[in-house]
Amino acid sequence: STEVGSLTDTNALATPALADIDGNGTVDRVYAGDLKGNMWAFDLEGTSSSSWKVAYEDSVSAPAPLFTTENNRPITAKPVLAKHPTQPDSSSPSNAPNIMVFFGTGQYLIDADKSATDVESFYGVWDKGDENVDFASDLIEQTFETGFTDSNGNSALVLSRNAIDYSTDYGWYFKLPESGERAVTSPIARADTVFFNSFVPTTDPCSVGGYGFKFAVDMTTGGSSLEPVFDADQSGVIDEGDTVSNGIDKSTLVAIRQEGFLPEPVFIEDLAFTAETATRVKGLKDIPSGRFSWQELLQ
Repeated sequence: STEVGSLTDTNALATPALADIDGNGTVDRVYAGDLKGNMWAFDLEGTSSSSWKVAYEDSVSAPAPLFTTENNRPITAKPVLAKHPTQPDSSSPSNAPNIMVFFGTGQYLIDADKSATDVESFYGVWDKGDENVDFASDLIEQTFETGFTDSNGNSALVLSRNAIDYSTDYGWYFKLPESGERAVTSPIARADTVFFNSFVPTTDPCSVGGYGFKFAVDMTTGGSSLEPVFDADQSGVIDEGDTVSNGIDKSTLVAIRQEGFLPEPVFIEDLAFTAETATRVKGLKDIPSGRFSWQELLQ
């Protein structure tokens, strides 16, 4: 039990994400968010279920979350996990389990959620063995920059690339830009990029249900990627034509708008499908095959 919530102040965990940290085929750690904005880590490393518990405790031995969102905004979708992309496992000092946890906030469960306009966010939090990571002092905020347009002159969503010092920082976050926008489906970690979809509902009965944005952000910083991720100009290839500009600087697009409710993306090679709509994205690096080396043996 997380000991958060009661019969009069109800709470619930969202779908958990499972981690086999040592690669032995069994789950060692579980991550799940709740309606109070807590991201919990559960320690399942022991061979007996009697030893399984919330991974962290506070000063009075009560369960403590890994992280709590700004203004306790609810977490209702499964997070996605990845080994830290730039920090190797370390024992002195220990940074175990050395896992980045990516998740967004927002709720779309009851009728009143349709008209909610709370500011929601997306987070990348490093679990290096410390509880109660604070969004204000431990995370670096990325912000949306104005004035960028694509090759057709359309306004483009671009995030800052504020540096993150992982010797002192625990990750990053940014606030979703639209009123009522929320992240209520699971993200996907793919290579060095985190993909997720947001949703802005509508109460108009004549509408298809709202709209959302397909996001792709750098896994390490939470900002715009250094190289284009989307085939923004729909040329069939991802190249310089997919960058955006403010007249002085160039950057990369972090989100594309799509109508309707946006489920989590599904990838088939270099195509990302959201519902029936496909967007070409940066492909994964080819895995080498065949002979890697040879040695001549002389008799």
